[in-house]
Amino acid sequence: QICPAGWTVVNCSCYFLSPTSGSWITARLDCRKRRGDLVIFVRALIQRSAWIGLYEEMQGSWKWVDGTPLSSELKKFWAPGQPDNAGGGEDCAQIWDYNRKWNDDKCGAFRARICEKAPILTLSVGDQQSDEQADAEHSEEQNNAQMETTL
Repeated sequence: QICPAGWTVVNCSCYFLSPTSGSWITARLDCRKRRGDLVIFVRALIQRSAWIGLYEEMQGSWKWVDGTPLSSELKKFWAPGQPDNAGGGEDCAQIWDYNRKWNDDKCGAFRARICEKAPILTLSVGDQQSDEQADAEHSEEQNNAQMETTL
């Protein structure tokens, strides 16, 4: 088994499309809890609109959740007229299911999420992280994310 139950393998990555909706921050926390993150550049087939791991750090400057700036080559994936910051405060990106193009939206809007992570690797016992360590790290991530809700 390359990916955990409920995840799909596509192009050497594991993807999880959530059945529930939430804000961009909630979506990211859920992906991190699953030991992944919001998807960086979607390669998987999309069945519904969902948050992706792209956000506007400052006006006009978009970044992926891994800190990589959005390259000019990928800007072609924005839907026509996007990003438009309609009404102001549209600082998070979603992918639309009907055309697989990106749209900027308010980070507090409720959307599904697409999580991505590396395939499962076989580790030696000494390399495995305990659930308690992972839970402690997740709690710290939640605290950090609560401080970042200015997105």
